[in-house]
Amino acid sequence: MPPFAPAVVGNKIRTTICLNDRPVKVVGSHSGVSVGPDGATHQMLEDIALMRVLPNMVVFAPCDSVEAEKITIAMAADKRPNYIRLAREGTPVFTTAATPFEIGKAYVFREGSDVTLIATGTMTYQAMVAADMLQQDGVSAEVVHVPTIKPLDARLSWPASKRPAPW
Repeated sequence: MPPFAPAVVGNKIRTTICLNDRPVKVVGSHSGVSVGPDGATHQMLEDIALMRVLPNMVVFAPCDSVEAEKITIAMAADKRPNYIRLAREGTPVFTTAATPFEIGKAYVFREGSDVTLIATGTMTYQAMVAADMLQQDGVSAEVVHVPTIKPLDARLSWPASKRPAPW
């Protein structure tokens, strides 16, 4: 289903799936503004926000097709309602089978010491490109990838040298 489905059938998702905590898997394609010729009627940024506020819903945005496969397998085993946001257009593949994925975890894809770029979905690749550009200007940019938007990883597994103090 297109990403605007949460807005069109949101009440049905909320009442029949989420409030009843049913293990239904909702797949949204054509996410964000990457849909090209389909135009504004098929572009939705608020699908993440709409799905994230629903009770019991787990929300994913994979960065590439390799991670999408890992998330799909994890979703099949998960007993909660799940939403995955997929891109329409071909996107760069930059993870591998060895790249970790676990529901509810965020990952440092690139270490840096000057700024931190936090991204989800296909924007993670763009953050990696931006980090490369910043490096050319002498700015060391860390890139954090957040494939699970809900539940959000509140205690990112930081490298020991950069681990924040306990809250």
